[in-house]
Amino acid sequence: MQIDDTAVTEQELRQAYKDARLWCQGMTFSQAKSKVLVYWGLVRQAKVARQAAERYRQQHLQPRLI
Repeated sequence: MQIDDTAVTEQELRQAYKDARLWCQGMTFSQAKSKVLVYWGLVRQAKVARQAAERYRQQHLQPRLI
């Protein structure tokens, strides 16, 4: 199984790990990266967060026409 994580940075993965609150379950970041399904979920969560931030920037950078 190949995971396309070329566009995801370590910082984005760490933020996804914190947002998922995996540390509350006793899972360390290195353990989360070593488990394929958890890692895949973190990559997907990071990409979704990036897309949401991009949509937010596009909405708020354009001048509003009255």
